[in-house]
Parts: sequence; structure tokens; C-alpha cells
Amino acid sequence: MCEVVEKAQTAGLISTTNKQFRPLDAISRSEAYSILLKSICIHPVTTSQNWQKEVAKTAKKYGFTARLESAFEPNRPILRQELFVLTARIAEYKAKNPESCEVLPEDLRCK
Repeated sequence: MCEVVEKAQTAGLISTTNKQFRPLDAISRSEAYSILLKSICIHPVTTSQNWQKEVAKTAKKYGFTARLESAFEPNRPILRQELFVLTARIAEYKAKNPESCEVLPEDLRCK
């Protein structure tokens, strides 16, 4: 498990600032979208003050959510069915844009 987390941190998918790994904690909608966007090399330009808003805006721009920014509910835990739908949309995008993460080192690319 630790190896997977370390690779995700190295790839920039999850933050390196929080040193505590809590696999049983719920993940917010913003966190899930952020991780999955980064997995296909879409990095919203964010600051610590606006990151959730920018993640929502970017997800809408690429068609990963139909929710308006005002209805995104960034801090609500993501539901399992939402995660499945989002993951399917991400996979579809990746299939249509296979070169989207060519900048990642070979051992960090999705297989």
C-alpha cells in the first residue's frame, strides 16, 4: 500500500505536505476530482484559497461534471456511484487522448 501512495505522491496525484496516510477516511468531491484530473495530466491552476473552485471549474470545462460551480458541493464526501461515473469519464477521455500524460516517467504512467 505504501508503495502505491509514494508513487502517487511522486507523480503529483496527491499532496506531499500531509505526511499521514489515512486509507479509511472519506474523500471529498474536490479531492477525488483533483486526483483524477491530475491522473490524466490536467492540472487546474490553483492557490490554497481557490483550489476547490478551480477544480470544479476545470472538471466542468472538460465535461467531467455537469454541475455548476455553485452546486458542486466540494467538501461533501464523494459517493461511490459518483466515483464510478467520474472514473468512467476519465477513462473515456484517456482513451480519446492517449498522449495526455506522455510527460510522466514510464513507471508512473497508467497502464
